[in-house]
Order: sequence, then structure tokens, then C-alpha cells
Amino acid sequence: MPEKDKAKHEKASSTSTTEKQAVTENSVPAATNAETAAIDVEFEYYTVRNGDNIWNIAQKYVGISSDDIIKINNISNEKGLVVGQKLKIPKKS
Repeated sequence: MPEKDKAKHEKASSTSTTEKQAVTENSVPAATNAETAAIDVEFEYYTVRNGDNIWNIAQKYVGISSDDIIKINNISNEKGLVVGQKLKIPKKS
């Protein structure tokens, strides 16, 4: 092993699993409860039923268009809805 890599290898070998997990967990910040609540406040969810299409789902929500539902849910094929699929519906105030 090259001398320059020896110190790095020794440090990695001597680091405990708990210490490694702490470094990994601290590297990616988790969403706080406030952030999660803010996300939930912006949307409500609709579960697709048999016979639903984007247009009739949009009709159930005042101020929401088919295009809004398509954009928010990244739908590429309007006929590709699946029974049980959950769609995000933006809340209008």
C-alpha cells in the first residue's frame, strides 16, 4: 500500500461503525417536522378510482385544471392512471 494512503486506511479501519453512521447521517439533512408539515399543507391527495380520468378528477376541485394535475404529478400519459394511484392536488385558497 502506498505511504500516502496508509494513514487514510488506518483511520478508516479504526473508526467504529457508530462513528461512521453518525458521519453518514449528518451528511444528508433529514426533513424537519416543519418542512414536512409545509409540504402537506400545500397539497391534498386523491386516490384514483375505476373510471377516473384527469378531467373528471379536476372537476372535483374548484380552481384546479387538468393541466395543474398533470404538471404536479409529472404525468406523461393521461390514459396511464392506475386504480389506487395517489395524485397530489394543489390546495387553492
